[in-house]
Amino acid sequence: MGIIKKFLAITASITLSYVITGVRPTQAAIVTYGFDASLNTGALQGTKFPGTFSYDNSEQTGIGQEFISLKTLDFSLLGTTFTKADLSQGGQVIINNGNVEDFTAAFFSPFNIAFGFGGPGIIGYSGLGTSGEGVYTIRAETVPEPTDIYGAPIALGFGWLMKRKLKALKAD
Repeated sequence: MGIIKKFLAITASITLSYVITGVRPTQAAIVTYGFDASLNTGALQGTKFPGTFSYDNSEQTGIGQEFISLKTLDFSLLGTTFTKADLSQGGQVIINNGNVEDFTAAFFSPFNIAFGFGGPGIIGYSGLGTSGEGVYTIRAETVPEPTDIYGAPIALGFGWLMKRKLKALKAD
């Protein structure tokens, strides 16, 4: 059996084993999401602000409901910057069967604002002589995968080497 046929047989066997067993290659990484928030009631009605959070997906199983600690959380509201270091309560991403559904975070200074404790996508706030509610939606942040950055040149280089080897074999 020639080298190309052996290579194709091995590749087909590995591919088939992944398909049959349902194994997915995983790459542990810090995953970043964004969120868009809007306060809908109270004196801050109409206030909108974006933010980001991240978590380490190496802790994720993809099965059932999971609560994983946030690595980062950042947003600004009324000139005040809030980060994970400022958290008073919460600080978890909620994942259901591998899908990010919500996160929890509560800050009690300089005023109270909480995400996710009233239900998915719900914000509650109070202090500074006012209180109200709002909503937020989570959006995926686009981050290039390492396989996209490094995989394509490696695959092209491997293809070039195989072509060169095949040409050398035919010449013999």
